Amino acid sequence: MKKFITLILAIPLIAVSCNKDNVQTSPEPDPEPVPESYEISFSISSTGFSAADTEGETVSITEFSEGDACGLYIINSGKAVKSNIRLVASKTGDILVWNPEDGEKLIYEKDDRYFLYYPYQENSYMEGKIPGNISETLTEEQMFAELAAGWAPSSDQSDQVKFSASDLMIAEGITGQEEDGTVPVTFGMTHRMALAVINKPQTVYDFGEDYPRDYTVTHDPTFPERGLLEYNGKYYCLVRPETASEIEISFGNGEKKTADTGNIEAGACRSFEFNETVSSTLSPGDFYCRADDGKGYIVPQEAIASIDNDTQVIGVVFYKGLHEKDNLSDYTRSLPSGGAALGNTVHGYAVALTDANNGDSDQLKWSSKAITKPDDANYTLDQGTSTDNTDWNGYYNCCKIYDFVTGYAGSYTIADFPAALAACTYGNRTVDADGEPTEDYIWQNRFIAPSDCSGWYLPSAGQLTAIYGQEDLLTGQIEKINAIISDSSREHVRWITSISRYVWSSTEDKNAPSRSAYAVYFNGGPVNWQNKYGNSNIYAVRPVLAF
Repeated sequence: MKKFITLILAIPLIAVSCNKDNVQTSPEPDPEPVPESYEISFSISSTGFSAADTEGETVSITEFSEGDACGLYIINSGKAVKSNIRLVASKTGDILVWNPEDGEKLIYEKDDRYFLYYPYQENSYMEGKIPGNISETLTEEQMFAELAAGWAPSSDQSDQVKFSASDLMIAEGITGQEEDGTVPVTFGMTHRMALAVINKPQTVYDFGEDYPRDYTVTHDPTFPERGLLEYNGKYYCLVRPETASEIEISFGNGEKKTADTGNIEAGACRSFEFNETVSSTLSPGDFYCRADDGKGYIVPQEAIASIDNDTQVIGVVFYKGLHEKDNLSDYTRSLPSGGAALGNTVHGYAVALTDANNGDSDQLKWSSKAITKPDDANYTLDQGTSTDNTDWNGYYNCCKIYDFVTGYAGSYTIADFPAALAACTYGNRTVDADGEPTEDYIWQNRFIAPSDCSGWYLPSAGQLTAIYGQEDLLTGQIEKINAIISDSSREHVRWITSISRYVWSSTEDKNAPSRSAYAVYFNGGPVNWQNKYGNSNIYAVRPVLAF
């Protein structure tokens, strides 16, 4: 039989006394520190328009300046916590600083997003232009989509203020690291309109083989239906992107063109050029000019409207090409008086707009005295020029006169040949008929010969005859230039009006070359021999050049 033994265990009960004064509790955690408040500073710049036709190039027109205003939105938790705050630019030294116009200090909050647009619009205009619910992925384009959709650039953008008022720009700010209690927010503004750039139209007169240097006329256009901003020699107009639009352009003699601006994307710009090349023929009556680089060029007579007082017109063309009777001149040689050198090719000849002498009281002898052998006063000398009163060897003749002076150095100087001296130093003449220093011819500086021509010289009898034969054409052209010039040289710009009507040539008389030279009578045109040094034989001098 099995026996069961029951064990009874006595477990002592421990009584715990709950005395309030002896209760121990866990220490309270320290309170979290209150985050510091940081003010926000703003930096705003424009990224410029990207050139649609030139990769990597940008065009910047609007530059922020003191007084400009932008509209700021601060977004947090999907809503605008600050709406259309007017940020205004002011100058601190040379730095542009942007602050709320009402003086409010904007405090940085974690997770804030900052959206900005320019130029500022009043609250009444901005109502309904911003989304009510703003997602975390919202872009600046989406933020201001309604604003951009309704934006209409003004038809008058003719100055910087008006242009900037149409230049809608937007950006989302980039928050930087706090420094000295300020959190910087930077905006790189992008343009929401498109930009049309109108280059000044040009007409290029191409002379082909007649003359190596083309002439380009740059026109100042007008815009009948719009006011465009002129800046750095171009015209700028903001238009709605990818929206059918045209800009009408007028220039020249009623020329009209149209720029189709309908395919330009937002933030991009496109340049428009309206250039034309015209085949031109070098002709008598064209204008010979000196460029800023010191070289010569031709303004065709049909382009006279492009000439103004700043255009250095120095002569009128009276013959195209090398004349067949200019067969002795060596144009590769420079006259000592001017230093210009033409070279082997002659494109034509031009006559000066003025006489080389200062009116009738300053008319000149061919030589100041009888030119004789130094050791024999009874033996007169010619200077070895051509004696053919129909040829065109004026340049050759002047070279022979200078050669004579060189050959008789110590006995004679170029001042002993006043007509040649006046013609060959025309434009930079500094001495009078006696070879004495004077400032009486400073007005001629306007007519200095270009560096790539023959330089001025005393024409041959044949050249003067050709000039006289085109009196009507040349007089008309010279009078046109007289009407344009506004400086002191204007009173001298005229057709040959010598009281004697005679004009000296460089051609010596074939019958008595040591005593006589030919002069052309500009009242009928006969070529007559005249005493070189007679007191009554003082005549006008009208220079010419080859180019």
